[in-house]
Order: sequence, then C-alpha cells, then structure tokens
Amino acid sequence: MNELIELFKDRAEAVGARVSVSPTLEEALEIAVRRAKGRGVLAAGGLGEEDLGVVKELCGEAGVELVTRGIAQREGEIAVGLSRAQWAVAELGSVVLDTSEAEARLASALPWVHVVVLDEGWIVRDLASLAGRLTLGPGSFLSIITGPSRTADIERVLTIGVHGPGEMEIAIVKGKTS
Repeated sequence: MNELIELFKDRAEAVGARVSVSPTLEEALEIAVRRAKGRGVLAAGGLGEEDLGVVKELCGEAGVELVTRGIAQREGEIAVGLSRAQWAVAELGSVVLDTSEAEARLASALPWVHVVVLDEGWIVRDLASLAGRLTLGPGSFLSIITGPSRTADIERVLTIGVHGPGEMEIAIVKGKTS
C-alpha cells in the first residue's frame, strides 16, 4: 500500500471508520450492497453513470432495493447510504463529497451505515493540497466527513450516530485515479 493510503487508513480508523482497499470498482460498490442485504433499502446519491450501472446490477443480483430519488420520503426504510468521494485528506482521515444535490446529502446523512467509495488517486496529503485542486462553481456544496457522526454535547458523554450515520465504511479502489 502506498504512503497516502496508509496514512489515510490510520487516521480514518482512529476516528471509527472502517477502511478497506478493493482491487476493482465492483468489489468496492459490493460492500454497500452486502451491508444493505436483508436490512432494508440502499440509498445512493452523487454517483456517476458507471457507478450507478454497477450498483443497479449488484442490487438486482442480491435482491436489494436501490433508491436514488425521493430518499427523504423513504427515510425509515433506508439501511445503508452509498456515496462517491471526490477527494480525501490523508492527514485528517476525511472524505470530501460533492453534496450539491440534495439526494447526495441525504444518502450520506440519513442512514445508520454510510459507505463511501474513493479512488486511490484522489487522496491528498493535507487541506492545503486539497484547496489547490478544488474547482467549485456557484451553488456548490461540499461535505468533509471524518468518521461516523459523534457528539459529546450532552453532559460531555460521547454518543455515536445522533446527527448522522453511526457507522462509516470507506472502500478505496486501488489504482483508480478517476
């Protein structure tokens, strides 16, 4: 594994995320389908056509219902959210998602389990490196997510999953540069 993947993996796992490295896009996307099987609906937001085609096929084979529109109306049924990271910051263990579309925000925030697919080539060392690569248009909305949702604002007791997913899994696609 290369140095940036190792650093990213160490930092993301330190804040409670699970990180795996997959040799193919299909294997990475399959993680979300496996997590949803028998538990409920899989919500996907912000995926490109290639990703969406593979996920549809995997869901069909596994008997998992896939929702890409109307996610808010299905909130109680959604077990797993699937997102595609545009970037990741190794020193923070954070993924960066383009959540300009509401469905992408909902898929990353509503379900208990959030699975993020990340291409190896999109991992940068630090925030300064990220800032130099971002090109944002009017109305762009980025989410920088570091691990599962957590808060300690109630009597300083750490609670997981109050304001978002309680579990986060990041699947890095090895060798892919998007």
